[in-house]
Order: sequence, then C-alpha cells, then structure tokens
Amino acid sequence: MKVGILGTGIMGRPMARNLLEAGLEVWVWNRTREKAAPLLAAGARWAETPAALARQVDVLGLVLATPEATREVFYREDGVLDGVHPGLFVVDHGTNPLAWAQEAAPLVAEAGGQYVDAPLQGSYPEAERRALVILAGGTPTGLEPLSPYFEGVGGTIVFAGELGRGVLLKLALNLITALTGAALAEASALAAAFGLGQEVFFEALEKSSLAAPFHRGKGEKLRSGDLSPQLPLKLMNKDLRLIQAEASRVRFPLFMGGNARALYTLAERMGLGEADLIAVRNVYREEA
Repeated sequence: MKVGILGTGIMGRPMARNLLEAGLEVWVWNRTREKAAPLLAAGARWAETPAALARQVDVLGLVLATPEATREVFYREDGVLDGVHPGLFVVDHGTNPLAWAQEAAPLVAEAGGQYVDAPLQGSYPEAERRALVILAGGTPTGLEPLSPYFEGVGGTIVFAGELGRGVLLKLALNLITALTGAALAEASALAAAFGLGQEVFFEALEKSSLAAPFHRGKGEKLRSGDLSPQLPLKLMNKDLRLIQAEASRVRFPLFMGGNARALYTLAERMGLGEADLIAVRNVYREEA
C-alpha cells in the first residue's frame, strides 16, 4: 500500500514516521519542505504538489490544522481534488465543520474516490507513542481496506457512524478537553491565590480519585513552565468555535462551553495562541 500524508506538522510528522516504521511506502507534502526533511531522510518520498501526492498513493491522509487550510489545499490549482483518482481514499484527520464533510465527499466520489472523515483524539504525545484514537465516519466494512493505514498510523479505531459523525464525535470529546484544561488552570490558580504551593496542589491531585493522564501531563507542563504546544491554544479555541457553531445548529445550550470559549479567546488575545492550551493558566496571573 502506498500512503500519503499531506501536512507534516505537529501531528503529521509522527504519523508519517509511524507509517514508515510499519513498512509502508510513504509520500509527503507540506507547504514548507524543510519541515518534511526528517521524514525524507528516513525514507519518505516528496510530492511537488497536493495533486501529485494524491496521484501517487492509495490512501491520502489530510493532517491540517484548520478548516481554512484544508479547503485551500483541496481546491487550489494542483490541489487535492485535481489528483483524486478511482479507488483513492481521502482520509481527513482535521477537525472541520460537518458541512465540510458533506461538501467534500460527493466531489471526491465524483472523481472515483472515497472521502472519510477520521479526526484524531489525542495530540503529539499520543501520536508519538501510537496511542491515537481515530474517530471514523463510515461503516466498518466500507473502511476495511484502510486497516493497514490505520494500524500504521498507530491508532485505535472507533466507528462513529455515517459520514460526518466522526467529526461530530471529535467536537464532543474536544469540549471535554477544553473544559478540563480550563478547570485545571483555574483550580491551580485558585490554590495559588489561597497561598497553597503548586507542588502540594498537584501532589494532592495525583493522589486523589481525580487523577488522570491529562492532569498529570498538563500539571507537569505547568510546574516546569514548559508551554511548548502539544495542542496549541489557538487550535483549542478554533475547536471551541466549531463546537459552538454545531451546538447552535442543533439548538443545544452550551453553558460551560461558552464560558470556556470566552476564557480561551482572552488567552489568545494575550498572545498565548502558539503555546500549549494549558497556557490559559496565565490569564489568572494577569487578573491577580
């Protein structure tokens, strides 16, 4: 099987490396070729355009940060749509609106391919250790040919249902991520305001029934001051915007999500967008 990864950033790079280690023929494209250099050195092949990448492979994974970036590489001259061929699977790992899946799928089908919405639950550490959860829209039997690709990426597959259900499931889960990050940031800031040391706060959290891998990982980042992005705050805020839009579409009252959106928006306006989402903690330092 020949596979392509379009987008070799925070998530695409470890995913492509996993595919190489699984023994698959891997082709890559990125806006900046330099970011793909380690993969090329490891044996990946370079395609000059998104269309050329699509033409070379059986499975094309789109690993792009925003809906705008996905749309641009899809429709541009020599874009993905120009390279779709009969039998190609276009697997979209981005977190996009439901309307995008509904728009892209028939266009890919018209050219003989199949579009699959398969966003990822997990960030860079999970991609590194092959612990992603792939939230696939489509039937298990219809996606069976993708098994070597999904296994190579290093993920557990959850079949969410028909086309578009994968991204809706991702948005629901990402609401938990956003709220958990905000709660951890606010609670640790409150403990500091009470005069409690951060070490004792996180020790108590770790020993309590509340302890979870997310708390451990983000707690360590707060204690060490390492705010390098696993999931950038600006992308968490982008997902909250999508969550609000989809909730509005089904007339669902998003009480906590709305408050979280306001908090992450404030953090982004403070210049924290490129940092990890847990940098939202710094809002409270400014407010203190």
